[in-house]
Amino acid sequence: MMKLSSQSQRNIGAALASPVVLVPVISIIGNIYSYASNPAMFNFEELKLVIAFSVLTLMYAYPITIVFGSISAVVLQKFGLFKLQYVLPISLIPTLYFHLRWHLSLNWLGIFMFCSLVVALTYWLIYKWLK
Repeated sequence: MMKLSSQSQRNIGAALASPVVLVPVISIIGNIYSYASNPAMFNFEELKLVIAFSVLTLMYAYPITIVFGSISAVVLQKFGLFKLQYVLPISLIPTLYFHLRWHLSLNWLGIFMFCSLVVALTYWLIYKWLK
């Protein structure tokens, strides 16, 4: 049986684990925003809606992380450029593509850019931590 290299194992671990961080991050920030915008109207339904939205973000986060993020990470590692200063800007490429393709509003662009940066930072941290 063929054994994966340490670098491949770390990339697979980072690709599978990094998008999951979006659920608590978006849930917390979304609930804070929802409560701050109208405290009198905040209820359990708002909480459930924000958590559901955060789980739905995994539907786009996993494919993009596996297809684009992992390939980008491997290429950067190959050239010795897997540093945060390169990883973060490259992680914004899919978001900017979607913005140009579907003319997202600036609010959605900001949300998606934030999500891209969170996933990229988490990927980088997990990869470095798994050494």
